[in-house]
Amino acid sequence: MFPVSAQETIVLADTHGLELIHRAERIDPYDRQDVSWTWLAFQSAAHSAPTA
Repeated sequence: MFPVSAQETIVLADTHGLELIHRAERIDPYDRQDVSWTWLAFQSAAHSAPTA
């Protein structure tokens, strides 16, 4: 694992045609003070629902 911010990952994904569809964060289940978890889900921007 490498320390990369969620925002950095979101920006990088956007430059590759992906859009964020879900973001969740939680503290470490083992109570490690210097560890947290972020889940990001993306989808291809080409597969987004069309807007009216």
